[in-house]
Amino acid sequence: MNKQRMIELLKTDVLAWNEWRAGNPDVVIDLSGADLRDAHLKGAHLGYAYLCGAHLEDATLISANLSSANLRDANLRYATCIEANLSNAYLCGAHLEDANLEGANLSSANLSSANLRDANLFFAFLYSANLSRARLYGADFTGANIEGVDFSTAYLEGAKFTNQEDKK
Repeated sequence: MNKQRMIELLKTDVLAWNEWRAGNPDVVIDLSGADLRDAHLKGAHLGYAYLCGAHLEDATLISANLSSANLRDANLRYATCIEANLSNAYLCGAHLEDANLEGANLSSANLSSANLRDANLFFAFLYSANLSRARLYGADFTGANIEGVDFSTAYLEGAKFTNQEDKK
């Protein structure tokens, strides 16, 4: 299946996409630079996909599987990634401004130099994630698991790190 057909299938029928992925596990998914703005990709299986520079602004990625995906320089501004699996994902230089990552699994993800300005990371799982040089102005980590996270030289002005227990 060529790149344009992959994009069309993904944008129009996530269930059919997931069935196709299950039946074709060895196919390399290269959607680099794809225009997936405003796409409804709830539950989409995009693990190990190449999405470098992809446009996912305002996309709905609730419960999507993006584990080990390459999202270098991807644009996920205002994306809804509630409970998405982004474990081991490569998000260097990604734009996640105002993204909703509530409950997302970002364990061992590489977010170095990513922009997470005003991102919602409520209860996100960031165990051993790399956030070095990330821009985290106003990001909200309330209840998030940040054990082992590399925040070296990250821009933390206005970031919120509140434990739920602190609110009691």
